[in-house]
Amino acid sequence: MNQSVIASLLVLACLFPQPVLSGQRDPQRQPPAPCSEVYCHPPATVHLLLENGREFEATVNTHLPVVQDGRASVFPGEIVYIEAELKNEKLVNLTAVRNNTHPDRTLVLRFWQDNNPNNRMMLLVIRNPFPETLKYHAVVMKPAGGLYQTSSCPVPAGSQQVESWPQAIFQLYVFGFRVVEDNKCDY
Repeated sequence: MNQSVIASLLVLACLFPQPVLSGQRDPQRQPPAPCSEVYCHPPATVHLLLENGREFEATVNTHLPVVQDGRASVFPGEIVYIEAELKNEKLVNLTAVRNNTHPDRTLVLRFWQDNNPNNRMMLLVIRNPFPETLKYHAVVMKPAGGLYQTSSCPVPAGSQQVESWPQAIFQLYVFGFRVVEDNKCDY
């Protein structure tokens, strides 16, 4: 794995310790003890096509929680289900779940790289089941490493929002979900 990606993963573990993984999984590996209490994803390999046309591949060889401390992360190719409660105009008690069994209180995040050979943009769709428009913060990690805050747009009540980025993204963190009145896209 690229050394800058390893360094960035270590920084993420300290700042945002909750990555979600997708890709090829090793069914023989047993999850660590924390994963018996929270929903985790097993080790996986992430494949991306970079802006220069080169391929990027990184394998994360550890089990990681999907949600921790109110933050969720998602890797390309994954759909993540996050149950939550709306209290005091904020989403609280975020819990990653394997299946969307309570669609009235489950955020759905789908993150992938478009397979159009002329435009390999990254796409995120967030479905908001709540009766209020929600806003959130987002941080991305690029394949070369480094964390970058990125803008996000409000997700309308009972609807979904599509976000896109022109560059490859190795990992995306979303957190700080809150009720908003405006439709302004910002950090």
